[in-house]
Amino acid sequence: MLVSYSELCEQVVALDASIRFAGVANKMGKITASAYRSGLIPLLSKEETERTIPQYLLRLSPSPDLESKLGRPVYSVTAYEKIRRAIIPLYDPYGNTRSLLLVSFDIEASNHDSLIQDRILPLVRGNDDSHMPDRRNYQDWK
Repeated sequence: MLVSYSELCEQVVALDASIRFAGVANKMGKITASAYRSGLIPLLSKEETERTIPQYLLRLSPSPDLESKLGRPVYSVTAYEKIRRAIIPLYDPYGNTRSLLLVSFDIEASNHDSLIQDRILPLVRGNDDSHMPDRRNYQDWK
């Protein structure tokens, strides 16, 4: 079932107590929807978070010749000293990245990969395969 980006962010934050933040950014690097864990004091302002987005867009944009060999990115996780941050591309029905889902986890969260693979990706993709880069590849790495 398709939901708004605001609803998606709320649902992601509600999945686990270790999830601090969920936000959706467009390809211009602007956050269009976000949600924080209740009572959380953010480490970065919205503007500071937006300044980090171009780095992630570059990381998730391999050259076409490499993408044909490796496939499209599914997600990327960066561990910082204070948090872990995942970036998940959101694809349009044509397979193009239309926006990014940013998810921050408490640094103590040791289960972030399983949360992403087992709970966040299915939530993001829902039952609509047009959002899944390639279901066969997803099953291969899961």
